[in-house]
Amino acid sequence: MSKAKCTSAEALDAHDRWAVECMEKYGFYIHFVFDEDFDNSPSGVNLHTHGISETQDHRDFQITIPLDPEIARGIFHNLYDRVKAGHTFEEGDVVSEIIGGGMKITFIEAMECGRPVLRVILPDSGGNIKRSTMNREWRTAQFG
Repeated sequence: MSKAKCTSAEALDAHDRWAVECMEKYGFYIHFVFDEDFDNSPSGVNLHTHGISETQDHRDFQITIPLDPEIARGIFHNLYDRVKAGHTFEEGDVVSEIIGGGMKITFIEAMECGRPVLRVILPDSGGNIKRSTMNREWRTAQFG
């Protein structure tokens, strides 16, 4: 009995179909990538959106700390819902009601695969989002 193998072209076609379906259903889609060369993320973790710039004329978002995919998905959907409602996020904005628990997030401008994005800066365990007060591990993972 032989096993069917998926070719690169078939995988790309499947990804393209999935991306189109997500764009139609949600207005964006999410990639979870491990950046072994650290080209697009200071931590090697590169969770990011595609399509928000096309559907909402707003920068896509990126998270660079390891998160459970469902938590990251929730953050990206919360941000997208705010953008869809007319809010524009910019570098330095401090925002609550995205991650819950009274915790705040902020944003910095970043590049992801040659395109401008807003990197979501998540608080450390002490609730710090400022580079100067955030614990070193989280600061390095998010700010570089």
